[in-house]
Amino acid sequence: MQGIIFWLISLIPVALIVFVIYKLDLIEKENSKTLAVIFTGGCISYLVVKLMTMILTKFLPFILTYNYDEFSVMLIAFGAIAFIEEFSKYLVLNIFTWKNKKFNEVYDGVLFGVLISLGFAVVENRFYLLDADLSLLITRCIFSVPAHACFGIIMGYYYGYAKYYKSIDFNTGRYLYNKYCGFFIAMVLHGIYDYILSSTIENNVIIFLGFILFMLIFIIIKMWELIKYKLTFSPK
Repeated sequence: MQGIIFWLISLIPVALIVFVIYKLDLIEKENSKTLAVIFTGGCISYLVVKLMTMILTKFLPFILTYNYDEFSVMLIAFGAIAFIEEFSKYLVLNIFTWKNKKFNEVYDGVLFGVLISLGFAVVENRFYLLDADLSLLITRCIFSVPAHACFGIIMGYYYGYAKYYKSIDFNTGRYLYNKYCGFFIAMVLHGIYDYILSSTIENNVIIFLGFILFMLIFIIIKMWELIKYKLTFSPK
């Protein structure tokens, strides 16, 4: 029963973040059905992660071997967590949104990316909080959920520009750069996030807070740009 209560509490930051990102869409609000479908896609992305993890466990077991040395920590953080999770989100994001007729502005990429990431976080929290204590609940609400949202914003920012350049037939190079750059940056930042938390390096708390501050500043700059320029296009 406690696990269910904790999980329900963890939905509060999810709802708050979705509300803020939705309200910042100043051009054309998406309908609730579109949002629900994409959010469900995010929930499904968690199952994709589990499937990929099973495949890695079978064919590349060394990637998931945790020896508590710095190399193993880094391998797990970047290869077994960041890559798998962000690739799964990115895959589902493309399947559920790329050809969506509602995808007609760059900011939609951010909105869709956040919905996918937070859908993933909701399902992930259900398993993390099943037998958790209060400290883990607080950590998931304050750090993990917002972190997933940040990765979704970054991925969605470049994803939205990729759709923009594809739609206006502007430049193939810019399209390809943005199409995959968002996934790569989100994966790297996710890997750094998990590595700092799991590492035994000195002053990792200070480094972690500095990293969070850097990521927030980066995101604020990108969000301000999207809100300022309001780039739209005709979906294809």
